[in-house]
Amino acid sequence: MGSIEYNERFSEFERLRMCNGYHKRDVIIENASFEILDKWIKSPELFDFFKSCDVSDAYLMDQVGNKMVDKVFSQLMLIEYLVEGGLDTSNLSSLGAALKKAAERYKPLLYWNESGMVIAYLEKIAIKEWSSFVGEADMDWNNFNILHKAFSVLEVSFESVLDFLKSLHSATGLTGASHQVSRTLIEKLSAQPVLAARFDRELEMLIDEKYAEDFVTAVIIGLVEGKVENFDRLLDRVKDQFGNEKLYLLLWAFGRCCPDERRKDFQDLIKARFDAKQLDKAQYLKLCGMCRFVGDDLYALAKEPIVSGDFEGVHDYVYDLVALEHNKKWFSHAAIQIFIADEPSFIGQLNLFLYSLCEHNLDLVYELLTNRFEVMGEYQLLDSNLDHIIDLDHDRFHVYLTKWFNSENRNVHKAMLRICSGRNSSANCKVSQHYFRTLPAEEKVYICIKIAGFVYSMEQLQSLLFSVLDAALPDDEALLTNLQGIFVDYLIYNYRSTLDMIKERLNDTKCPAHQREFLQPIDDDYENYFKNLNRVKVFKELQSDAKLEEFSRFYKNQLFAASMKESNSKGFLSMMKSVNLYAKKWAIRRKEEKVHEVAELALIQHSFEFPSGEKLDPTRQETLRRNYQRIQKHEINFS
Repeated sequence: MGSIEYNERFSEFERLRMCNGYHKRDVIIENASFEILDKWIKSPELFDFFKSCDVSDAYLMDQVGNKMVDKVFSQLMLIEYLVEGGLDTSNLSSLGAALKKAAERYKPLLYWNESGMVIAYLEKIAIKEWSSFVGEADMDWNNFNILHKAFSVLEVSFESVLDFLKSLHSATGLTGASHQVSRTLIEKLSAQPVLAARFDRELEMLIDEKYAEDFVTAVIIGLVEGKVENFDRLLDRVKDQFGNEKLYLLLWAFGRCCPDERRKDFQDLIKARFDAKQLDKAQYLKLCGMCRFVGDDLYALAKEPIVSGDFEGVHDYVYDLVALEHNKKWFSHAAIQIFIADEPSFIGQLNLFLYSLCEHNLDLVYELLTNRFEVMGEYQLLDSNLDHIIDLDHDRFHVYLTKWFNSENRNVHKAMLRICSGRNSSANCKVSQHYFRTLPAEEKVYICIKIAGFVYSMEQLQSLLFSVLDAALPDDEALLTNLQGIFVDYLIYNYRSTLDMIKERLNDTKCPAHQREFLQPIDDDYENYFKNLNRVKVFKELQSDAKLEEFSRFYKNQLFAASMKESNSKGFLSMMKSVNLYAKKWAIRRKEEKVHEVAELALIQHSFEFPSGEKLDPTRQETLRRNYQRIQKHEINFS
């Protein structure tokens, strides 16, 4: 709600207060039920009360056939009732505490965080001004929200607005507050001609003030109001009065509200200032991106190698033109320049860039990721949106995942180690059958080796290697031979659950013949291995002393229990409450059940498998991994 609507309601409220029947207000409020808002504002008693006071029909609305009273109108009456009853309004802290207590009864008509509406009422009744609360408050998020709420509905003076802006500038930890105030300020300048005229007269003073820098754009937008004559007048008035730093701030503000009729003139203006060295490359590109200016000279500028200080400007220009220019060569060239730059502070912006680009050009998204992997490896991975990118087109991801494992760049393989280890689901970790089958035998084997070398997570490793088996054709003898070695020496040796997956495939009647020939010998060999292992006798002389083992285990348990007790009292978990849940039986009755039947609670469990090779022969397993990682594509030659 803006100040215009609030003032209309308050004017009608003041007329209500002068009516003969208004003395019934206290009875209406004291007897009201506030549990449900509709129950209050649609109650016959409240409606009859307003009708007896002859309130304008503009504030008696029909909704689905029910007569109801406007919430703000009713809220003003309640606030007046509380203030007259002694509500503590001496400062923001006291007001918040008193309102929190009152809200226990009067919500949802009045909540604990609506102190701003009380301050607005106090200003309108001339009990205490909004500006006095601004001067007294320590500006944190809570106090800001309260004061901004009142600011949004009141008609305040020029001096009071400046005091508010100064307090925001001196406050810390209010990131984003200036944007909220700027939006409100634009609305106020459009709705309050007197305030707008004062800001117009004092514009040069404001531009020179440090505290007003965050709000100059809002002031200029509010004063221009989309009118060409206002734009021309203000731009001619201030464009030559300030140095280069202020010039960029002003051009940014005018660019935000530039009318269509002046776009060409404004583009020529900022080009002339750039040629005159009054704007640097980053500032010029940011201005052009905001205004969606395009052209060969701008494309060439964006494609130039990025040097220190230019990154933000190039990024903003390319990002602003994602929707318009994503399929152009200059765009992909400039985007690659951005994504291979080592700029850790811009990780969030690059992730947002990828997310926006997904809607327009998914192939370019994968091209940008590939180039970044080649340069950055596993560092600054930009994987925040990877699950979203994968879900857009699973087949496309499988193709690029296969290409990444087929790359000869070690940095790309390091990135795969992170990507395939960090996914919540292993279902998408597969090679593309169609693309894989088009490759020569050497590259197929190379992909298998790199998967074994750079994927550490069990489920992802199993999914990828079984997908290679699914993609293998019956005549891929070299691939199947090498893949069998990886299965036996590495995959199954570390993760015995792979044998269960093999048995499931062998029991499946649809299992292809060449896969059955591949898997059956492995299953038979391990069956023989376990059979022979069970025959090995355990001699007493080789066993440890049971009593000594018991003592050792006891003292280890004591140490562990003591450390857990200390962590519960001093660690992070000490800040959280713990509640014991006893859920042997559950008591949920389904809709279709006439009589509830008590049943056992379903078992929820999670399991994982530790790599057995790390216990049995860690040196050999690490040697295998290193060899898999080290081997190069040209070393594989079957001809």
